[in-house]
Amino acid sequence: AKRPPIRLYINSLGGDFNAMLTIMDAIKISKTPIHTINIGVAYNEAFYVFIAGHQRFTYINSSFRYIRDIRGLLNEELNTGNELKFYERQLIAIKDIILTRTKITETEYNKHLNNIWYLDASDAQRLKVCHDIITKYQG
Repeated sequence: AKRPPIRLYINSLGGDFNAMLTIMDAIKISKTPIHTINIGVAYNEAFYVFIAGHQRFTYINSSFRYIRDIRGLLNEELNTGNELKFYERQLIAIKDIILTRTKITETEYNKHLNNIWYLDASDAQRLKVCHDIITKYQG
């Protein structure tokens, strides 16, 4: 039987990096389609949860913020070699998520390595961060 999609409405500044990974894994392995809908902001970790959706939608005035420097997101100092190795693995994983779940090219990704990148709805649609912009009620 066809499963009706679960709609995950997102309006978040982000939060916990490990919780983000858990939510993304749950979406990835779900047999039920998960539709993510940005109804305001999808910043930092919420950005990654959003792009994990099987289908992704955004309101026309919603925005997205991508930041690569997850050290601040982890709220941890990188004092040992093991922590630095973990951080480097996480950066590779984040890059892979971005490049496989969107149409952001490696060149464009590299252009924003050291800054905060904001996207509006039209940017998000152009880069396939979202599949469609919601402009009217779809009851």
